[in-house]
Amino acid sequence: MKFMQKGLIVSGLVAALLAFDQAIVSASQETSPIAQAETEPEVLTLEKAVQYALAANADLKVARLDADNADYHLRLASMAVRDIHVDDDPTLEMAQLKHIPTGTAEMEKTLQNLTVRETEDDVEDTATSYFFDFVNACAEQELNRLRLERMGDLLTIANAARKTQDVLQAKARIASLQAARKDAESKVDEAKTILNHYLGVDLDKEWKVQVDDLEDAKLPMTLQEAIDLATTQSIKVLQAQAKLKYAMLDRDLVERYSALSTFEGIIRKNDVEKAEISMEWAKKEERENMIFAFRKFEQLKELVTSYEEAKNAAAEYFAVQKMRYEKGEETLAVVLQAEEALCKQEDLYQKARNDFISFQA
Repeated sequence: MKFMQKGLIVSGLVAALLAFDQAIVSASQETSPIAQAETEPEVLTLEKAVQYALAANADLKVARLDADNADYHLRLASMAVRDIHVDDDPTLEMAQLKHIPTGTAEMEKTLQNLTVRETEDDVEDTATSYFFDFVNACAEQELNRLRLERMGDLLTIANAARKTQDVLQAKARIASLQAARKDAESKVDEAKTILNHYLGVDLDKEWKVQVDDLEDAKLPMTLQEAIDLATTQSIKVLQAQAKLKYAMLDRDLVERYSALSTFEGIIRKNDVEKAEISMEWAKKEERENMIFAFRKFEQLKELVTSYEEAKNAAAEYFAVQKMRYEKGEETLAVVLQAEEALCKQEDLYQKARNDFISFQA
């Protein structure tokens, strides 16, 4: 939904969707109070991550230099044809010599400026992807911590009840979760390293990730308004428009100083028709992209709500079964099944929520 990020700034999510983010990074940043005082991690928001990436990206730097060069090429072309006067020799060759160099340079300048925009969008998309890969890895680590905490409570209950078999089963589950914790820590470190590389900072740099609270998710304009904006201002449409403008210039010169019935005239007419086809196809793609984006937005929003309800129900069921086990009214096996179900729903909710946030970024 990148174009909507430029033209359709989505107001946000339900605040509860992002409350979990305050805790998900803590597991990857556990240090002593003294160490924290010495090296407090820098706060990293999505916006700041994008700024880092835009400043560090080599492709973007090259694209901006190319755009700068294109501007100077246009100036040079204008200077080169300044003293050519078609009225002195009104032929097609003289008209092309006068207008084609500047027309070509003007098109290249437009296309290079659009390439800068396109590269910026690509950098933002990639930075967003890596940012949420890190957030997701930290979330997985936090879920593992919560599971260890729940299993620790069950082990305490089993010990108090002197249920040897239950104690052994709980310890085995804890050992498995501790092994999974190592894997989760490795994923956090890998995601952080990839993110830092793309942001152009030290690979070992630590972050305190922050996802801003957002209000109720809604779109600020209608689908038709979004389509109108996309079909006039998107990069693909503007690229096609620049090429069409040049093709029409070339055709008009032939029409004015020669004839469209000539072979060259027919070729130029075909070139314009091709450019018009490209323009219409670009508009069609953008129109369909907006329709897809609006549908996807609603689908993801509904999915988050559904998974949140399922997670809350699973948490309530687990709490009931845990209480019954503590009273001796239920077996550990039933409680473990409830805990597994809760873990599954927590994971589904977390992924759906992050997919929704990423989609809007």
